[in-house]
Amino acid sequence: MSENILTDHYLDLRGHVCPVNFVKCCLVLENLSSNHILKVDLDVGESEISVIDGIKQPYYFFSNSKPLLYSAGLYWNRSSGDIETSIITREAVGELQTVHNRSPLLLNDRLKDLWISDITGEEIYSEILEYTYSDIEFYRVDRAVNNPKNNNESLIKKYEDVPF
Repeated sequence: MSENILTDHYLDLRGHVCPVNFVKCCLVLENLSSNHILKVDLDVGESEISVIDGIKQPYYFFSNSKPLLYSAGLYWNRSSGDIETSIITREAVGELQTVHNRSPLLLNDRLKDLWISDITGEEIYSEILEYTYSDIEFYRVDRAVNNPKNNNESLIKKYEDVPF
């Protein structure tokens, strides 16, 4: 990063090893407002790689044909009264592979109806794997979306890299 760039926060983590530098970065990022810049100085090597790889980039996913996206999941009513849920994932297909090697099992209207029907798992599975997600679009959003203190529509605006 250029020395003349104005930053909002600065961490000098040279001489620290992971996971200390990763944890310190995460703590600062949790409280960083949208559009603020954090400058981190790290020793070149493993600690630099760990911090950069450890901070995940959030994305906003949407359907270009429907206002809602559905994802397959399961839930359990426990005897304690608690409800547990789980989102089903699958191997990512198409452009979604650029985000991660897995993705939630997304369903269009027809597949949603299949998912909640009484047909067998094998029948549902064969139908679902044919869905290519061609109507799903996505883009990067600001990491401020990861902080539960932030709750506004600006969090789903397209994130553009700051040119350095």
